[in-house]
Amino acid sequence: MKIFYKSLFYLFFICTFFLSNAYSSFIQIVGKGNFSNKNFRSHILLEGEYSMTNNGDSEAQDVFFKISLGGYSYAGDSVNLKPKESHTWKIKLKIDKSFLICKNDPSCSDLKLPSLGAFPLKVTKFYKDMANYQFSAPEIFRLIIGKVDNINLSSLKAPEVNAKVTVKGDGQEFVLDILVLSKVKDIKYYVSFFTSQELKVSRDIFLFNPDTSKNSSLNTVKISNFSGLSNSKYPVYSIIQWEENGLRNFIVRAQSISIESPSNLDFYIILSVIGVLIVLVIFFIPILKGKD
Repeated sequence: MKIFYKSLFYLFFICTFFLSNAYSSFIQIVGKGNFSNKNFRSHILLEGEYSMTNNGDSEAQDVFFKISLGGYSYAGDSVNLKPKESHTWKIKLKIDKSFLICKNDPSCSDLKLPSLGAFPLKVTKFYKDMANYQFSAPEIFRLIIGKVDNINLSSLKAPEVNAKVTVKGDGQEFVLDILVLSKVKDIKYYVSFFTSQELKVSRDIFLFNPDTSKNSSLNTVKISNFSGLSNSKYPVYSIIQWEENGLRNFIVRAQSISIESPSNLDFYIILSVIGVLIVLVIFFIPILKGKD
């Protein structure tokens, strides 16, 4: 009988331990950026600041951000953030204009777009939890480079081009279908993608041709789960760029990708059952041997 009660005690302990992990603490990193630039003949000066706050109840480790503008990238120094703690990075970067030319810009590759106008400034937040798993979260800012008159400035800040993006998937593999909606048919639209490191995109960039817009197979991209966690959502940004009045312009459409598979809770319950069976075997084998 003592063996029986001891087994129940271990059963309670194992279930409590694993189920408590299913409802473990969390990290929530929120970023906020403010950017401006000064235009010079051979370079631009990117200035501003970027801050991150941990709104969770567990410490975040190796917290840093990465900026991408055209073909240029910069990563800030990493810090650790305790719950409710914040950190702000001051930014002052001299960026050569050669990075804004399409041959050095992955978002338009070997195609051709002006090196002045509205640019997507990409920022990715990185951080690790106490188990050393690295998370990433992207966002995009609008940066206008160069001297622009008031008429064009209004168009750069509020583009009239629209786009429709739909997503279908089974929780691990997804297909995005992009349709650019514009009354002007002779404009070339360059579509690129920006997302978390946890997802893998099949195509870096493609040219949207209004004349073949009905052929959806030419305007789709496949996205697969690379290292995303179950029951988590990851944003995918479709960036549509084009030339307008000698300037570059763009719009962004965001879609949320939901990773679906057996939940962590189910995993811990299964693990708990296995642990219980192991305990029962360990304590009841001597009893069975004693009877022999």
